[in-house]
Amino acid sequence: MRSWFCSPSALGLAGMAALGLSLATLGFSQDKPLTPIELCSTEIYRLYTYSEAAALEIDLRTASGDWVSLRRAGGAPGWYGYNTGGGEVASLNVPPVIERRRVQGVEVVAVSCLLADGVTHSAEYVARPAYCAVVSRISAEAPPTDVHILRLAPRFDMDISRLPCYALRDGRGILHTGAISSVASERPSYIGAGTWGGPGCRVSSLYPPSAYLAFFNPDNGPLVAFLFFHSQALWPGGHHFLQLFGGGSNFLYAGFLDAYAYGEPVAFGICARPDGDLAAFEASLPDVVADFDSLVRSGVVDIPAVGAAMEARSRLDEYVGALAHRRPTGDWLHTWRLWYACRRGRDAVEEGDGLGAASLLQLFAPAAVP
Repeated sequence: MRSWFCSPSALGLAGMAALGLSLATLGFSQDKPLTPIELCSTEIYRLYTYSEAAALEIDLRTASGDWVSLRRAGGAPGWYGYNTGGGEVASLNVPPVIERRRVQGVEVVAVSCLLADGVTHSAEYVARPAYCAVVSRISAEAPPTDVHILRLAPRFDMDISRLPCYALRDGRGILHTGAISSVASERPSYIGAGTWGGPGCRVSSLYPPSAYLAFFNPDNGPLVAFLFFHSQALWPGGHHFLQLFGGGSNFLYAGFLDAYAYGEPVAFGICARPDGDLAAFEASLPDVVADFDSLVRSGVVDIPAVGAAMEARSRLDEYVGALAHRRPTGDWLHTWRLWYACRRGRDAVEEGDGLGAASLLQLFAPAAVP
């Protein structure tokens, strides 16, 4: 079944592909010898780029111990960038600048590239055993005009013969999974939240506690999933989907936002399993999310909106506890201030507005707790 997009920027993607944009259009040629640079690796995944092109390649380990590429043979590697009315501005066109540092004893690999005059993409990779945490942003001294989308998670040309099944949970937590061929029998066709007649392939249509889009092989693996951390706070209006296009291309748009997101960091996880066990992957998600949050608390990952949300939740718990143990007194003003801070602060946190919640608590709560 074919899905339909609600966003005008998403509607333009198929048209751009129809214009015949190719690897040559992007300035990337597989005929040129490329020098790989490993970014991070574990026993189950490897991420690398090239000294000549700021691409992102992902290798996955299968249950039998073989390494396979996420990329389709003959397809483009993953790339960051943005779309304009005139085409695509891609990180494939420029070499990366790579910096390795340790923060709180954890290695952080920072990769940046100049997409255009005054426009820079940067990504920080933190390798964890079951996933890689990625913080991505596009910064612009003067944002270019006529920008439709910002590709803050890469676009890949994925090998669906190695990863023939998909999975996601919709906003109600209902699991949708099956063979890609069962819902995409013709090209172009799309897989993502809304493939079954919903409002479109939006991150907001995914289950907030574990917003992910996964692809896997149930027979000997592997599994790869893109997990959107704090999706309500960091990915408002975000899109993701797999587009099966003509010529055998399988474009995985791992995550993009509209042009308003210049300078704003987003975070996502590249999760992997060698056995392709979807149930085991889902069971691991609470630990993955908790581990990412620990990276934020320790300062290894710096995302102000997420840090503020965590602080607000902690303070809300403190204030709710104080309110529950408060004995009736005639000091109604303190009680009202505390009640208001808790109610409005929790509303803001649930809506993904951590900074707003922190501001509310700072305004109303300091004098409320004796």
